[in-house]
Amino acid sequence: MYLNTGLPFTDVPADSWFYEAVKFGYNEGLFQGVTETLFQPAGSMTRAMFVTTLARMDGAELDPEAHTAFADVREGSYYEGAVAWAVEAGIVKGTSATTFSPAAEITREQMVTMLCRYAKYLGEDTTADTAALEDFADWGTVSGWARSSMAWAVEEGIVNGTGVGLEPKGQATRAQGAQVLMNFALRED
Repeated sequence: MYLNTGLPFTDVPADSWFYEAVKFGYNEGLFQGVTETLFQPAGSMTRAMFVTTLARMDGAELDPEAHTAFADVREGSYYEGAVAWAVEAGIVKGTSATTFSPAAEITREQMVTMLCRYAKYLGEDTTADTAALEDFADWGTVSGWARSSMAWAVEEGIVNGTGVGLEPKGQATRAQGAQVLMNFALRED
């Protein structure tokens, strides 16, 4: 059951930068805590967690019989149906031809790339000028395959940097994942 107000998490203070994002994600049914009273905002967001939140955001009807070609997507796992849905929708690719790396910490550029592909899946125009990245000192460290997605996220106000830069290869936290999803969902048209 999701609460309409407040949060049950003792590690999400009301004055934290991520409070509203966690509250949004929790109330929308995108996120659960790691326990009933802990969200673990500084904890790692894994690739499986992020794909699962995208499936929840979409309201995707996940096929309980769906399987993937990835040898490391455990049959019957909480994320198996979400990964199968995301592969079919063109939202995710593996880390190799046979692996998805569900337990791997998702990087900020991987997270944004999956979100951009999700936007394309929804029929949105995701073209962006990569010059938007040049406002960040570390823009040159964005992988070539992620540049257009990262530029789209910057132009759309989904990603604003960390205060240090884009940190594209940095590991995304659960709080950052919640913030990115809230920014995506609440964008102005």
